[in-house]
This record gives sequence, C-alpha cells and structure tokens, in this order.
Amino acid sequence: MALNLDSPVGELLDTPATRAVLDRLMPGFSTSPKLAPAIAMRLSLRTVAKYSGGLIDAALLERTREAIDAAQGEAAADGAGSGAADAAAAAAPAPARPAPAPFPADEPRLRGYHAPILLEGDVSHVPIDGAFPRELVGTLYRIGPNPQFAPRGPYHWFAGDGMVHAFRVADGRVSYRNRWVRTPKWRLEHEAGEGLSGAFGNPLWSDPRIVALDSTVANTNVIAHRGRLLALEEAHAPFALDAGTLEPLGEETFGGRLAGPFTAHPKLDPTTGETIAFGYSTRGRFSPWAQVATIGADGAVRRPLDVELPFASM
Repeated sequence: MALNLDSPVGELLDTPATRAVLDRLMPGFSTSPKLAPAIAMRLSLRTVAKYSGGLIDAALLERTREAIDAAQGEAAADGAGSGAADAAAAAAPAPARPAPAPFPADEPRLRGYHAPILLEGDVSHVPIDGAFPRELVGTLYRIGPNPQFAPRGPYHWFAGDGMVHAFRVADGRVSYRNRWVRTPKWRLEHEAGEGLSGAFGNPLWSDPRIVALDSTVANTNVIAHRGRLLALEEAHAPFALDAGTLEPLGEETFGGRLAGPFTAHPKLDPTTGETIAFGYSTRGRFSPWAQVATIGADGAVRRPLDVELPFASM
C-alpha cells in the first residue's frame, strides 16, 4: 500500500502529540522508515486517538481515515491485498494483560513513609521555605529501594528497585529530578508489566528469567566517579548513570578488571582521588574469596588483591 506522506497521513505523523503517543506505545516508531504501512491500520488510529488525551485534532484523524480508505482501495486494485492483510495482522493488538498486583497492605516497609514512589518527574523550581545562599552550588543525590511492582512472596527492604533523586542548587534556587535505575531486572519487569521476582531472586518465588538474569537492584548507595554516578549494592558490580539526566549507562566493571561484587560503601581518598573498595564471594556465590582494590581517578584498577577468607562472609 502506498501512502503519500504529504497527505493528511503525513500531516498526522508530523503532529508532536501523535509521535509522542506512538513512541509510548511502540518505542522507536516515530523514527522508523516504515511509518506509512503501520499508521495505515485503522486500529492504530483508534489507539492513537484513545491514548492521546484529546491532544490530536478529531478532524485531522477523520481526514487521515479518508486518505487511508483511498490508499487501501488502490492497493486492492493493484493486487496487493495479501500485503495489506499481512500488515493488518502485524498491527493486531497483543492479548490484554491483567493489571499488576497491588502492593501488600500488611507489609510495613511498603506503607506510609516507606511506600514506593510510582512516578518519575522533574520540578524546575522547587518551592523554598526561607532562602538558599546564592553561593551554594551543587547537586545532592540520594538513592533507596523503591520497587516498581509488588514483589512475589515476602518482601525484603534490600530487594527493592533503586531510585535516584537529584536536588540541584544554584543561584538560590532548587530543581529536582527522580528516575528509577534501569537495571536489567527493572527493564525485564517493566516490559512484562508486572513483578517477576521474589526477594534476592529467590527461585521459590521468582520467574526463571529473573533467576538467570542475576541482575543488580542498585539501591543502596550512589557515588560520583569520573563525571558519572555509580549506583551500588553489595552483591553486584556498580551500575553507571549519567550525572545530569540520570539515564542508564550500564554495568561498570572498570575495563573487565572488577572480579564479582563491589561494595556499596567504598572509601574515597580526597587527596589522590582514588577509590578503595572490596567485593565478597568474588569466585562464586558463597565462595570464601574477597577482592580488595584501588581504583584511580582515571578509572584504572590498581593493586587488586584476592584474599581467601576462613569462610564465606558479607
């Protein structure tokens, strides 16, 4: 089916609201070179209209439907009906998924002050009671467990997905941004639309994919290193973030020289800029081996020392 992007279809595609909705429903859709066949499906148009919140002009949608009708008629006349049928099948909606389970009401670490924040956002101008000195410039980062979905089975505070909060102070003003740390576990559950894990990947409760993934939750501490942030927990390698946007940069193994887990509480030498850290069970879970290492300000691992302990220990 050939659709002219200068027609109302192209006009619809150039609507920022349309692109935003399509990108939310089908990531990367607005930059795909195959826009015309996909947008031609009436189902897609109905979906766009449903989720646009009234941002897309109804008259423009109607003109687009008319252009699609004409294009579909031409395609049938050219014997391209099978191609249109294939495209229609590809655009068919996935089976409806049930809503995620609610958070347990009897778990005190998921209620009140400890209840998870289920929104990510930005506040450009945070109201201030009093005044900040204009000379005070910098960013305060904090991190903590903030599960994206209700857990399977019993919950442990250490097992919630990490969320980073950034408070930026400058010129007597404060701005705020928060983001989940998009670890492999967070991404897998986000795509599934539900919690898939028990505490610490307990195989009794966890989906086998979570167990095989063995992902960090990156929820205990956050430090600055070489212009980036490192989100830390005790059982895995650090997870790097952009210090400004808080977007994920992936696991940090310092050029592959990091052996196994990395402590959530490394120490910084303010004179040399070196970071002193250790990791336990570096030769497999519950192994009695630990590694102590110094990481230079340039990111190079220096003086790694493997130590055999009397027994496995955290």
